[in-house]
Amino acid sequence: TQPAAKTTPSETLAAYTPPKKDTKLIQQAEDDGAVAPDATGIGKMRWPVRGRVISSFGGGKDGVDIAVPEGTPVKAAENGVVIYAGDGLKEFGNTVLVRHENGLVTVYG
Repeated sequence: TQPAAKTTPSETLAAYTPPKKDTKLIQQAEDDGAVAPDATGIGKMRWPVRGRVISSFGGGKDGVDIAVPEGTPVKAAENGVVIYAGDGLKEFGNTVLVRHENGLVTVYG
């Protein structure tokens, strides 16, 4: 067998079809108290999930790692549009990129 063809994130993005809305799941996520209170710093962004911070931003690290049990709902830091979902970004594993109204892109992976 031949190895799988390599794709770039832009190729994967073009092929991505978002799932149909699951109203019950959306309501459950909105009712869930898993999001920390509004943060200070950039607009009204919130923590995506409550959990234990296991590595912090800075010192060559461009993000924060938060430990939570598997299956814990995660919310975007603020309203936006998913512009990428997949596993084609090196060192991120399964990743979701969300573009917000102010042009900022947040990464969940």
